[in-house]
Amino acid sequence: SYFYGFMNAPFIKLTGNFLGMKIMNLVWLILLMLSIYYITKKDKKIFLLIITAPVFWYMAPYINPIQIASLFFLWAYYFIKKYDENEIIKYLIYSGIFVGLAWVFWDTILYFGVILTLCFLFNKKTSHLFLFILFIFVGLIPRLILDQILFNFAFFSIFKSFSGGMVNLFWKGIYGVGGQGIFGDEFIFKTFINILTVLLILPLFSFLLLKPKNFKENKKTAIFLILSLLLILLNPQVRYTLIIIPIIILNIGKIINERQLKTYVIFSIITSLLVITPYLIQIKYSINTEDFQSMI
Repeated sequence: SYFYGFMNAPFIKLTGNFLGMKIMNLVWLILLMLSIYYITKKDKKIFLLIITAPVFWYMAPYINPIQIASLFFLWAYYFIKKYDENEIIKYLIYSGIFVGLAWVFWDTILYFGVILTLCFLFNKKTSHLFLFILFIFVGLIPRLILDQILFNFAFFSIFKSFSGGMVNLFWKGIYGVGGQGIFGDEFIFKTFINILTVLLILPLFSFLLLKPKNFKENKKTAIFLILSLLLILLNPQVRYTLIIIPIIILNIGKIINERQLKTYVIFSIITSLLVITPYLIQIKYSINTEDFQSMI
């Protein structure tokens, strides 16, 4: 998101490198982990699930807006679930604002937000749906203001991102799959590997949420997670899973037993070591802007 780059530009200006941005990414991840911890009322088992989850270690050095978007989206989920339980309007308002804030930083939140809306508001009053949408745009205000200042059109970057996504989907380009032979052996093999990687990075025992008893108790959350995972698998990338994994951890932490917890921790530690190995190999290389400029 250009907004995320705009927000972090002062760090590069002040420090002369990307270290400040990396530190801020760590801050967002730590806040995300602490949010899960406090939402579960300082559940120690949940905390163990969090600190060993491979996706957090994978994303730690990653300069990306997904970290902060995931933080806001977690709170959006938390409040819409509280609204669903008792229909207190203030929780619906909070959720809408947090969806908007997440969307400020990462365009793909639009699609996750639509899924969240469909899953939790399909059986609610129409007036509540419009109220939710209204406060999504309230949360989106910082981005709308910046677009208006920079481009003289408040919805410029939203339309640009959406239209660009459609072009990339159907036409050949740097990021697009259209015209590249989506049924070719190379494309199919790469997609298969990416899908497998995404599935392996998901918390172990995530499938427990689909057991009849657990599914019935958390039907809307389960459907949201299924649809969101299918969305991610359309363009499978590990970083996208950071949106749903905190929500998965919130829910599986309530149902796994001690034996499953031990298995989870062992598997997660091994996977975490694997995902951070490439970063450890490259640790001696500098991230100074001068080094990048010398390559231009």
